[in-house]
Amino acid sequence: TVIPHKAVGKPHLLWVDFARFYEEAGGGDLSNAATILEKAVQQPFKFVDDLAQVYTSWAEMYIRHKQYKRALQIVQRACAE
Repeated sequence: TVIPHKAVGKPHLLWVDFARFYEEAGGGDLSNAATILEKAVQQPFKFVDDLAQVYTSWAEMYIRHKQYKRALQIVQRACAE
């Protein structure tokens, strides 16, 4: 378990890199990658920039796979929260 207020470094990268593993090594398994990122944005991050980085990585994942509508939905959701 990662305790956000005690974490040193960039704990959001654990989530982003784990999702990227499914995206790249998992044969483009965007469903599992999105599930991981969905769980990530529900975590209490120490800095709001870390949460923003997760949302940005999530949108970029969809852009890499030419799923522009989904990327836009993620950006809209990030702006609304």
